[in-house]
Amino acid sequence: MLGWDGRMLLIAAGGALGWLPFTYGLLLGYLAVLLAWETTTSWLSAPVTAVAVEPREGQGGAVASDN
Repeated sequence: MLGWDGRMLLIAAGGALGWLPFTYGLLLGYLAVLLAWETTTSWLSAPVTAVAVEPREGQGGAVASDN
């Protein structure tokens, strides 16, 4: 994967060769794929737990403080 320095070198090389718009587009595509990959893998690796709903005792909120 390209780090910060690698991306800056890629932009510099593209600018030196006169391909700056193409280089920015290539870098944009790379970052979009990287973002999608990281998002997908992190969502799929997150553990799924069941949430139990506990019943409330009586009334809550402002009514409970009046007693």
